[in-house]
Amino acid sequence: MIRGRYGLLIGLAVAAMLSVAAGAGLFMAYAPLPDPSAATTEQIFRWLVTRDLSRESPAIQVAIVRRLDVDFEQTSGLAQEIAQLSDPHRAMLWNNISTLLVPWLLEKADAYAQLPAAQRIAYLDSFLDRVDQWSKIGDACRAGGAGQSADPNLSMTKLFADRIAESSAHAEPAQRKRIAEFLAALQSRWVWRKIARIPFLGGKSSKP
Repeated sequence: MIRGRYGLLIGLAVAAMLSVAAGAGLFMAYAPLPDPSAATTEQIFRWLVTRDLSRESPAIQVAIVRRLDVDFEQTSGLAQEIAQLSDPHRAMLWNNISTLLVPWLLEKADAYAQLPAAQRIAYLDSFLDRVDQWSKIGDACRAGGAGQSADPNLSMTKLFADRIAESSAHAEPAQRKRIAEFLAALQSRWVWRKIARIPFLGGKSSKP
């Protein structure tokens, strides 16, 4: 049900973005947006492509991060839609992804630390799947336009590494420890998933 609603609303959002040429651009850029916790999915998308989230409060950033985890749980097809956006809107989306990676990582590290051991593998798998999904979104944001390749001087991997360093540098000691433990667990799980997909070890299974 969420996926169906997501597809419909994102389609409407993209249609609105593409209507800039018809004179809707100023309305999209300056129309008031509600608090992200109460916004529709289409309004969350407008937050992402029309507002510089680095200028918003941490509370707004965290609220959007939490909505993304719910409303954009399925991102299949979104990359193709993003490729149809104007260059400024794609650039804004890329910049906002960069901004939101920090609060997203901090939330995930804190949540991981509170989980019982039995639930941690599934949590890591979900996180890694999410990173793969948003890497495709990042490629679409950085592409020069529909059908063009992404800028090779930028990558989601580098962006993620930069944001990890930034998060750790500004974190309190206890939170820095949680981040380090989360990243160590992620690295180990990522390696296991890669090994588990080697054909002679049984194919595509990622379960320990």
